[in-house]
Amino acid sequence: MDRHRVIGGPDGGIPWHLPDDVAHFRAAAKGRHLLLGRRTFEEMQGWFTDQIPLVLTRQEEYRVPGGVRVSDVTEAIARVVSAGQNLLLVAGGATVFAATIAMADRLLLTLVDTDVSEGLSSVQSDSLPRFPDPAAFGDWRETSRIERPEDERHVYARTFLELTRC
Repeated sequence: MDRHRVIGGPDGGIPWHLPDDVAHFRAAAKGRHLLLGRRTFEEMQGWFTDQIPLVLTRQEEYRVPGGVRVSDVTEAIARVVSAGQNLLLVAGGATVFAATIAMADRLLLTLVDTDVSEGLSSVQSDSLPRFPDPAAFGDWRETSRIERPEDERHVYARTFLELTRC
């Protein structure tokens, strides 16, 4: 997310390309069930290797190659438990984050040192998808912080942050 918790650009998708963020995500998601909204799943086509996408959508006929369609968060959790796992990684988008943050025990965040809304009108800026404010959903303790400066492969500095619910 950017400095204002923005997680998507005006036309959808992630508004930056940060190779070490991709690697960080892949390491966290390895072998895990991922809960995603339909649009996020479609934007991430080609990303899934050994992850199991659980796509949250009301479209009953929606098919998920290599994964499963789920109608709600409870169904996603039940699928993870029935697979013998105890961790569901929520991978977005904003609506799915908003629906699940109150249940989260841990947040793995990438803070990107940029402002996606810069140069946009206030109407455009207000419509950008944002990650929920964690402070509105309880107390969190920082358990890990890795800061990376911008470099030849990364236009923006970024911080990998782990928060655990107190």
